[in-house]
Amino acid sequence: CAALGIAPPTDHPAYPWAFDVVVGGLAWSLSSRGLPAVRLVCESGTWVAGAGPPVPRVTAPRYHLYRSLTGRRTAAQIAELEWSEDPGRWLPAFFWGPFNQPARRGD
Repeated sequence: CAALGIAPPTDHPAYPWAFDVVVGGLAWSLSSRGLPAVRLVCESGTWVAGAGPPVPRVTAPRYHLYRSLTGRRTAAQIAELEWSEDPGRWLPAFFWGPFNQPARRGD
């Protein structure tokens, strides 16, 4: 989208399925780090990643939340989302498997 100078899609039929996949990866990452679950909230739904009752809640527009879950946002950008508490201890869990922190801020 950036290369073509067009706005990113606000909706796509793959979003529900894609969210389930990356939330599952985040759940694994949280569990492997011994972190409590996180509640993820956007306009199209709510997911709980991790085991047990969720401790923090992060709320963001779907596009930005998805980008945060797929290695397209830096830890600083993820921390700028609307968190119910300090996100510091959960930020490393957003970078797992193929999703590494980008070298610079994304769109």
